[in-house]
Parts: sequence; C-alpha cells; structure tokens
Amino acid sequence: MVSGQNGTSGEFLLKLYGRGVVAATPLTFGQGVDVTVPTNPPPQYFSFEAQDCPTVLTVANKSEGQPFTFPFVVKVRNQQGQEIAYLRGGDALEDR
Repeated sequence: MVSGQNGTSGEFLLKLYGRGVVAATPLTFGQGVDVTVPTNPPPQYFSFEAQDCPTVLTVANKSEGQPFTFPFVVKVRNQQGQEIAYLRGGDALEDR
C-alpha cells in the first residue's frame, strides 16, 4: 500500500529494483554438496526448504592445509529475501 504522509494525496511513483533470475543448486536434507571455490569466485547460490523445524546449515573446509585457508561469507535469506543468518569463516574447519 502506498499513501501520502499525514493524509496528503497526489500521484506517486513506486520503483522496484530487482535482480535477474539466479540459478540455485537445491540442497537435500542429509546429503552434503561439495563445492569448489576458486580464487575470486562469483557468488554461488543454494536453496533449501526448512519447513517448521530446527535447521542446521554446516559449511565445512575440506581442503588440505591449515584451517585458516578458507575465508568465506554465507548469507541465509528467507523466502521474502530477509537475511536470517550470517556465517563468516576462515578461522575454523566448520561453521554452522
């Protein structure tokens, strides 16, 4: 609903900024997905349905070497696009 402030009226212009279709890899409960993260990668998108139950999303570093070799950022958004979780790694083998 768009309306004027304090009961004012007039013509309004509503601009919506969106993004194009994004290909997302579906995640399946109990099945891990191996993802290769190259240097300076483009964003990768994944989708899953959590329904009405507690849900844990685990991001694990399976690369060889020190645990400090896998810096990443994971943003989890709900169906409305609101950010509901934020993981920032690079100092652990696994983040939830």
